[in-house]
Amino acid sequence: MAEWIIIIVLFAAAWFWVESLHVREIATEAAKQFCASQGLQFLDGAVAFISIKFDRDQLGRLAFARTYRFEFSDSGANRLSGNVVMQGRLVGPMHVEAFGTDSF
Repeated sequence: MAEWIIIIVLFAAAWFWVESLHVREIATEAAKQFCASQGLQFLDGAVAFISIKFDRDQLGRLAFARTYRFEFSDSGANRLSGNVVMQGRLVGPMHVEAFGTDSF
């Protein structure tokens, strides 16, 4: 009996890990597309995991809400950060620092 529990837990952990990798790929592509649409340079070519929690997705279903951080540049001489929230496999809200303003 204990062996089955261990196998089930290991299977669930492996599924969660593979699913998280897939969701991270979707988040990376969403951040790249956002930067391209705004004429920004997507830096480092990846997103970094920040947090995970349960939340309702856009369809009202309970899902993991994973938050990822990415960096971009509007001038090539600075680094600004943004966050993308993934609700399950759906791209949720995206928040970015203000860009395109000249500060003296």
